[in-house]
Amino acid sequence: MVFDLFGSPANAEMTWYLILVFGLLTLPNILCQANQLVIAGAAKDDKIARAGFVDGMIIKRFATVMWGMIAMIILALYYTNNSDPDLMWGLATRDLLGSLNIGLAGLMIACLMSALMSAADAHMITVSGLLTDGVYKTLFPGKSEKHYILAGRVCCAIYLIGGVCMAMYAKDIWSMLKYLMTLNFVFAAPFLMGMLWRRANVKAAWATVIVSGMVTVILPLIAPMVGLNNYDKLLKVNYSKEFKYSYVASSFDVADREEAILKWKELAAKGQATGTSPEPIVEGQTFEKVVASKERAIFWDNISATKDDHGDLIKKGDGMLKADMLLLYCFGVPLEKLSFPMRETLRYVTQFSLSFVTFIVVTLLTKPHSKDDLDQFYGRLRTPSYSDHAKDAEEMAKTEADPLRFNDRKLFANSSWEFNKWHGYEVFGVLRILFFVILIYISLFAVVKIGS
Repeated sequence: MVFDLFGSPANAEMTWYLILVFGLLTLPNILCQANQLVIAGAAKDDKIARAGFVDGMIIKRFATVMWGMIAMIILALYYTNNSDPDLMWGLATRDLLGSLNIGLAGLMIACLMSALMSAADAHMITVSGLLTDGVYKTLFPGKSEKHYILAGRVCCAIYLIGGVCMAMYAKDIWSMLKYLMTLNFVFAAPFLMGMLWRRANVKAAWATVIVSGMVTVILPLIAPMVGLNNYDKLLKVNYSKEFKYSYVASSFDVADREEAILKWKELAAKGQATGTSPEPIVEGQTFEKVVASKERAIFWDNISATKDDHGDLIKKGDGMLKADMLLLYCFGVPLEKLSFPMRETLRYVTQFSLSFVTFIVVTLLTKPHSKDDLDQFYGRLRTPSYSDHAKDAEEMAKTEADPLRFNDRKLFANSSWEFNKWHGYEVFGVLRILFFVILIYISLFAVVKIGS
């Protein structure tokens, strides 16, 4: 519905299956974010961790709906005068706030910068701490605290430089958002499978991070730096195709059709018209609309062309390399024949599947951890945490002595899968989440309905 606020969709390539797959596969992204682990770990007991994490996510989603309402207002104001969505917020700030000449435009910029800085420094410190404590200390143990603080600062710098590189090579904000939403596919399998599958091991986790990280992060960033964006075989585009869609005409569609008829008549008067004049339509009438898919780069965000000193046309890929598309192409997938939304859908499925396939294959080819270590690990995961430190230490000591004492909570008792049974508190939590999810969708529907 959001795509037809101004008549039949201008972006017919944003299909339902692309949105569905993108939404489902990015769910692990929320769980695997470094700052989310720290937030949940900072709670004083399990119930507060669960309630705080979920409530925070729900509040953010409602805030997103409110931002969406503001975006709808801005879209209504600038839809016909601006084709670049990245500029709309700046134009609205200048025209609506700056025109008052009381400093509101500066306040808006200050608010955006403060929000950005608070999020960026939280991510920077969290990622730095996790890398230093979880990776660097493992590789270089026994160093001084001063040494590890320096290592943490270096990790901060690497994180920031990586963010700058992504911003430089992203085509637009939407491309960057999609890239960031799929970034944690690298860690999805090690994180989820490590907590749910006893067969998982460290070697599989490292292999997954390396392989998936190369395809999802490293190759897309370094490919333009080494000149692969000039390689002819990577400059392929899809075949242009026409698609027919049926829509119910709105006032915008009627106006567009009247304008098309007027243009055809003007061309006919000059002898330049082709075909027959478009048929007039009325509001509420069902009509067919032919949408021609654009030629899009397959392995890059875009392809640009410039002329050299001799006047020859030189093409190059813009943005980051879609290494996952290159992987599919090597396996014989006819990417040129597929529509853009189908290719994007395959991209997300490939990125997500690569992480899990790599993890499972390496896991099955390597030895698992010892049974005693696994019993202790999963026993600790099932041991509730308490705000009373003495009580918490007492319960953990009981688990160390008998790590299988909570095994009656396993859903599959004699398997290597560590799914837990749901009890009253878990069932209540899931129903509560579903209630708020439905409420969020109703709010989003109301915002879109008001805008239409």
